[in-house]
Amino acid sequence: MPATTQAEQSHHGANRSTITIAVEDEQGQALEDAVVFVNDDPDLKQVAGTDGAVHYDLPYGNHMVFSYVANHLDRIKHIFVAGEDATIQMTHRPAPSWSTAPENAPIGVGEANGIRMATDGEKLFLHAAFGGEPGTTEWGALYKFYSYDPETDEWTEFG
Repeated sequence: MPATTQAEQSHHGANRSTITIAVEDEQGQALEDAVVFVNDDPDLKQVAGTDGAVHYDLPYGNHMVFSYVANHLDRIKHIFVAGEDATIQMTHRPAPSWSTAPENAPIGVGEANGIRMATDGEKLFLHAAFGGEPGTTEWGALYKFYSYDPETDEWTEFG
């Protein structure tokens, strides 16, 4: 590992590196408006611009990177920051999705949650990995799964 100058250490702080997260599709095209979290920390949330990139100044050590993009499958990567600036590619595959959410969903369904809907037989399934309770402004990482039965108009949460 090359030695860092005093100016570089001052720029990064002690034991830190600049990490660029580049969010792209399978063809290598930048994905604008990707939501990126590091270590599931809302204070480390960023939204990618037209270049599909976000930048973090991270301490050395292990980190988990999450990225969410409308109409694409989510990505999670474990990275190790060890003293050099780096670019991490987060490649997203397209995801089947519904254009509208079912009525009375038990969780806020927006772009981030809407892509986590699927059908199997007569039921609809919703994975709420990111969102909030309907009627509130609170949001964040969630770990909830629901099924919807259109015949009974009922939601069931899986434990």
